[in-house]
Formats: sequence, C-alpha cells, structure tokens
Amino acid sequence: MSATTKVIAETTRSLIEGEGMSQEQVGAILGRSQSYVSARVKGLQPWTTEDIDTLAKHFGFANAFGLIDKARGEERG
Repeated sequence: MSATTKVIAETTRSLIEGEGMSQEQVGAILGRSQSYVSARVKGLQPWTTEDIDTLAKHFGFANAFGLIDKARGEERG
C-alpha cells in the first residue's frame, strides 16, 4: 500500500466515523458495495478519483483536492 493510499484511507475513515456513517451508507452514496468500501477504508485498495470526489463533496469539500489537502495536512480556510 502506498503512503498516499494509506493517508487517504485514514482520512476518509475518520470522516466516515465522525459522521457516524456505516460502510453500507457510504456504499450507497458511491453506488458501491459495503465490501468495496471496507477494502478502501482499510487501505487495502485505493479509492478511485471519482470516489474521492464524490466523498469530498459529501463531506463539504468543493472537490477531491480539498479532501486530499486535508489528508496531507494542508487544509485551506
């Protein structure tokens, strides 16, 4: 697993848990299965750019870059 995959997985997991969402709920947002979400939250598989963009918008970011910036510790105000 790459460092980028790991940090994005950790960030998305934190956001998902922070909202009290289940993996099934995240899967419904993405049009994916719970097992698909589980593998990505655990960092076993990378999120697609489309998935990151969809999740970013759900969590209030303008786009995937905002979520990636958060994952890198470079949040913008």
